[in-house]
Amino acid sequence: MVKRFLAPLAVIALGLCLAYAEETKPAPAKTDPAAVAKLLDQLGSDRYEDREAAFKALDALGPTALEGLRTAPKGRDEETRRRAVELVLLIERRQESAQLTQPKLVHLVYTDTPVTQAVQDLARKTGFQIQIEGDQTKLANRKITLDTGEIPFWQAVDQFCLKAGLVERGSLVIPENANQNVPEGRMGGLRKRIEINGFGGPRPETPLVFLEGKHQALPTYYGGAVRVRVLPRATPTANAPQNGTPVNENDGGQLLTIELSPEPKMGWQNVLSVRIEKVLDEQGNELKVPLPYLCEPSNYGDLEQVWAMGGIREVSFDGAGQSSNRYTQVPIRLHAAKDVKRLKEVHGFVAAEVLTPMQPLITVEDILNASDKTVPGKGGGSLKVSEVKRDDKGQVTLQVVVEKPAAPQAEVMAAQMRIRWGGGMPVQAQPNDVNVIGKTLSLVDEKGQEFKLIAVENKVLDSETGGAVEYRLTFQPPAGAPKPAKLGYTGQRQTTIDVPFVLKDVPLP
Repeated sequence: MVKRFLAPLAVIALGLCLAYAEETKPAPAKTDPAAVAKLLDQLGSDRYEDREAAFKALDALGPTALEGLRTAPKGRDEETRRRAVELVLLIERRQESAQLTQPKLVHLVYTDTPVTQAVQDLARKTGFQIQIEGDQTKLANRKITLDTGEIPFWQAVDQFCLKAGLVERGSLVIPENANQNVPEGRMGGLRKRIEINGFGGPRPETPLVFLEGKHQALPTYYGGAVRVRVLPRATPTANAPQNGTPVNENDGGQLLTIELSPEPKMGWQNVLSVRIEKVLDEQGNELKVPLPYLCEPSNYGDLEQVWAMGGIREVSFDGAGQSSNRYTQVPIRLHAAKDVKRLKEVHGFVAAEVLTPMQPLITVEDILNASDKTVPGKGGGSLKVSEVKRDDKGQVTLQVVVEKPAAPQAEVMAAQMRIRWGGGMPVQAQPNDVNVIGKTLSLVDEKGQEFKLIAVENKVLDSETGGAVEYRLTFQPPAGAPKPAKLGYTGQRQTTIDVPFVLKDVPLP
């Protein structure tokens, strides 16, 4: 399983090494097609050095080189075709990662505002669930004065907490006496909770909770909608047993705890890996790079069945790490001597699974003549039209089969548990409401006028995972009873994003 992850991650790392500085670059000018063509020729050079130089140059051009790269396979040698396809995937993935990690911008302005009132205002301005818990007696007369300017959400939260004397609940360091007996190069079973509701969709968000306390400045990198920071070690609990490997190993290795915080509502699902690319000590000397931490479903640990309201099924995996849909803590084993007390820089990146916003995934053109036609979807899945009927009043009845993209292995495992309610009937959470289905499957004429969905029936064809569903849909035409032109399937697509980070001035335990 580890090898399966290492191969694509190695390719991604090559592209991301050039991506660290991209955040501050201006929009690139249009690239000369002749220059791209010359580099494409160089991709097929007999000299390895020339091929590598061309690869890096095309990668650095980014989106401006895509048009030339997409046409490169035609009439080129096998080496050039292979490298061109690889570059297209790298550049498109970076583009999508940048789009999906765009932060919500916030401008907070308070002048002697009661802290509790300011927290309510922060929740209202962001649209996120934010609340205060714990003993609030110290906050009764506390006020805040702050003007952040327009900045990303996580930067605003950190400035707010600093001024308000608040800390985030759930951002707790892994205790020093916790079991850290985890093989290097494995995520060691991060605790993951996966909610499955049959029809797909994002995991329910938990609120961002503030507690009264002293805000501590930590080495932090703001990667758009993802915050990456290093947590200090916790003080061991008195008389607690010292389990597993100590923080500082006899050979000088040290444990660094990295916390990953996705912005609420960004569709964050799971952390796949954390890779450290470069480590510099206080004198600027480069240290040995630790192995990547990979999170694999097979290493999650024991399944824990959890019941939830509304028929949602959950499966939890317990292991050595700590995770929620708000924070994930990852222990990184560094090759640093005991006398190294501070790191100048730590470069790396996070690979994570996220759900995209709702977007068109499949379109079936010329729907009246599409019977027995199957159209593949973006990122996997398909839509098959089994039957098309249109009566003399323009009412259209369709029978279609939607094959969803393959689910993550952990999600499939959960679905296969066949959790049952009383009476022994399996839970099937496929919605049968025209208002819900109408937002997913839509029929329009050539002018874009929508047909109204008035009836729907569905049947799950794949009882193990719920991946294939057959729908019988009845649509009422708009005024004038025009002919339908196309059927669209809209949904959220699961994809993998890469978040590069650079942490500076990092203290070690």
